[in-house]
Amino acid sequence: MDTPLLQIFSARIQDGKLPGYRQYAREHAAFAERVHPDVLAFHLFLSEDQGTVHAVQLHPNADSMDLWMKAVVAEHGVTAYEYLEQGSEPSLAYGPLNEPTLEGMRQFGVQLTHSPEHLAGFTRLNT
Repeated sequence: MDTPLLQIFSARIQDGKLPGYRQYAREHAAFAERVHPDVLAFHLFLSEDQGTVHAVQLHPNADSMDLWMKAVVAEHGVTAYEYLEQGSEPSLAYGPLNEPTLEGMRQFGVQLTHSPEHLAGFTRLNT
């Protein structure tokens, strides 16, 4: 069985950039849904103070995250840094990550806390 991967990317939104980021977020989510059908879940959440975004994604395995970095981040995600402060908030990853994904995160200055070992659990999705 493949081990699922839950990744939570967080970043501060640059001053005055929230309106543009709101539009970008909708476009980015639609793009991700269109180009990466293996992603089980992708959601963007805004903090209560409206200063930080949290992108929550659930992948079936580490290979799906690699594809995410190639197909979504490389093609569309880099635009996010027109609105976000690169490396401004810690991000979390639960489950194994492959070296290409780790290297991609390093290139974008992501502060990552990684918990690679899955001990137990299940995923229940309505499709």
